[in-house]
Amino acid sequence: MDADDLEAECERLAKLLRSAGYTVSLIGTVDPEAAAEVLDRAPGTLRNWRAAGYGPPYVRGRRVRYRLADLILWQQEQHEEPAIDRECT
Repeated sequence: MDADDLEAECERLAKLLRSAGYTVSLIGTVDPEAAAEVLDRAPGTLRNWRAAGYGPPYVRGRRVRYRLADLILWQQEQHEEPAIDRECT
């Protein structure tokens, strides 16, 4: 996936998440609950993955955040379609 395709996919995914009631930051990050929705996993699973050093990259500051681009690329590596897409089709 090239940079233009990734940017378009991030925008599309952000729109879907917003329509589902999740908050997407101006820089394209989401909280673990929204990331779990994208990955079709429980938020606790993502927490366990972080503790085990597995799963998509995340940003840790005052709160854990996931970049949409990282979620998309990680899912591609796992050969999975975003869960939110499966529900919409």
